[in-house]
Amino acid sequence: MTSPLLALAPSLTTLVALLSVVSLLPGVQGPGGQPRPRPAPPPREQQVVLVRTLRGQWLADGVAVERLTLQRRLRARGASLQVRFLPSARLSAGEVSASLAWLRRHSAGPIQLELAGG
Repeated sequence: MTSPLLALAPSLTTLVALLSVVSLLPGVQGPGGQPRPRPAPPPREQQVVLVRTLRGQWLADGVAVERLTLQRRLRARGASLQVRFLPSARLSAGEVSASLAWLRRHSAGPIQLELAGG
């Protein structure tokens, strides 16, 4: 005669496999079937909006800033700083070009030029 446990072996194997699969489910979902929150991604690039007025004044995120102060801030933030440059629509192409060149000299990060009306 065969042992009763040998008769149950296929059922026990199936049960162990099923429990193994089910045990993985809590790793995918949290309590109550809700997805577990993922850790926050690393911070994206910092961004600043710079405006160059007709009078030659710089505005950083809407606040007037002196040229030397802006220069120090741009260098201190390094390549992680993304600059959006919005020159006054009344500046000449040469003034815009010179301002853009100045920004490139003092900022290691990307500079995006945005022209009014386009």
